[in-house]
Amino acid sequence: MARPGFPRQRAVTLIEAVLFISVALGLIVGGIVFFQQASTSSRVSTQVRVLSSLVTEMRLLFKTTGWTPSRTGDPIGETIDDVLVTSGAVPARIIANPPIDLGGGSTTLLKTEWDTGLQITEVTLFHMLVPDGEYVFSIRLHDIPVEACARLATVDASGKTVFAEGAYTIRFSGNLPGGSAREVNSLPVTPAQAAANCSAVEGDVPGVDLVFWFDKAI
Repeated sequence: MARPGFPRQRAVTLIEAVLFISVALGLIVGGIVFFQQASTSSRVSTQVRVLSSLVTEMRLLFKTTGWTPSRTGDPIGETIDDVLVTSGAVPARIIANPPIDLGGGSTTLLKTEWDTGLQITEVTLFHMLVPDGEYVFSIRLHDIPVEACARLATVDASGKTVFAEGAYTIRFSGNLPGGSAREVNSLPVTPAQAAANCSAVEGDVPGVDLVFWFDKAI
């Protein structure tokens, strides 16, 4: 019996309790998804700035020193992350300590925003339509999330990516030994194509290797 002057208290029904729990779970799940999307966007934005800086530093290195792989004894595949680190051309926060093992005896001193390997290599693209004897360089991001791959892999018809100009081609690779790969030599790569390629090569282990080849002279 209710006390005089006080409203009668009503028990919460089972349906109301279920609805309350459902709404609460929806808010929690929505919050987690929003946080993940915001985190991905923030990391991609930071990665874009880092890659833009690295491309600029690479081209400055070529222009000011005339550095080529032939001067180091390796004419077709010289990893030069140590050159960039030693010269102070990269921020300390992307230097991996210890170096990241890429497998096959290969390591890198640089890391992505996802703490995976970031590899810069100078190569001669014999299979590409580039001037005879011209060297280009590649940037490889190892094991990055498919969502990040899709945002970074867009290239317009002139070879402009989201972080630099002068791309010749782009390669999407699964991160498992012998995994699938797609190499795109005919630009552009639209956002829809980038997303499709990134998703298509992902293996049983999440993540994609994304490789860009750039003209060194722009």
